Amino acid sequence: MDSAWAVAGEVQDLLGYPHYGRTVFDTYRNLFSWIDLQKRPVPIILGLIIIVATVNIIGTLLMMVLDKTREIGVLAAMGASPWGSRAFSSVRDDDRHCGDRAGEFARVCTLLPQREFRFFSLPSVFIS
Repeated sequence: MDSAWAVAGEVQDLLGYPHYGRTVFDTYRNLFSWIDLQKRPVPIILGLIIIVATVNIIGTLLMMVLDKTREIGVLAAMGASPWGSRAFSSVRDDDRHCGDRAGEFARVCTLLPQREFRFFSLPSVFIS
């Protein structure tokens, strides 16, 4: 891409007076200036996306802590020991691990037939 102007100059020199060499950048100057204009706000937009994602993650974690605090308080009021409330939180961990296992099973059930029957053509880089 950087050599486009050099090639256009060589074409100009080879063909002579009635002809002249133009690059695609000369021909479509408006298009390339528009592309350059579109590149400028990208860091600002990405920064805003990161800020919004951070606020969402912090809000979600805060809501989980507040929810668990209330539920553990209810268990303590009913007479549960600290170990009982800890067992309560491990129920959710078991559910999460069950979801992990289900996802792993779905992955294996998808990839093994793909490897054998090639339902989708994939570059060899992705298949070992």
